[in-house]
Amino acid sequence: MTDLWNDTFLETLRQQLPLLPAEGELTPATNLYDLGLDSMRSVQLLIALEETLDISIPDEMLTAEAFRTPGDIWTLVQAVKAEQDPGSRDSS
Repeated sequence: MTDLWNDTFLETLRQQLPLLPAEGELTPATNLYDLGLDSMRSVQLLIALEETLDISIPDEMLTAEAFRTPGDIWTLVQAVKAEQDPGSRDSS
């Protein structure tokens, strides 16, 4: 696990990035569209994140900007987790 996000998040994200080498580094500012994230993969990523992290991301939070970088997505995930379970502020 990194200090930035948890392993589950990272693995789920990596599965939707066809242009990311197996050992390629992801930083919070990495442009995911440069790594092959398109609209179809964004939907697949959304579904995978909701299933693996046990969250439900509201439609109004689904924007292209929210899925531009790993940092943007992690911020979105943390906001949703805090909203859906205010007592759980754990980053895992």
